[in-house]
Amino acid sequence: MNKKKRNLYIIIGVAAAVGYYMWTQKKKNSKLGKPAGTGSFDTKKTAEAIKSSMQGAGALGGTDEALFFSTARALTQPKRDSVRHYFDANLGEGETLCEWIEGDFSAEMEDKAKALFSC
Repeated sequence: MNKKKRNLYIIIGVAAAVGYYMWTQKKKNSKLGKPAGTGSFDTKKTAEAIKSSMQGAGALGGTDEALFFSTARALTQPKRDSVRHYFDANLGEGETLCEWIEGDFSAEMEDKAKALFSC
């Protein structure tokens, strides 16, 4: 293979990798309640992602702890408080977010989840 062709393949490979990385970040941000390409925050969408993570989204039908914690840890404390209040008022089906967390995680993870949302 000549040098020009090899360099072209390298450039194409790097461009594909960068494009894939940007696409995954866009996808990740939309799950976190942030429209892609903006720094805005959507309390409703984030609260829905938290609820979804606790509704049997995990590999075995249980809580998707990775989604729960990645979503929660990406937020500042005031934003987590906003999500908790929105969840309690609109999504909890008669229970608070703190009540949803109780029993949904192992003891150690439950303590961490409750601490994140000031339960």
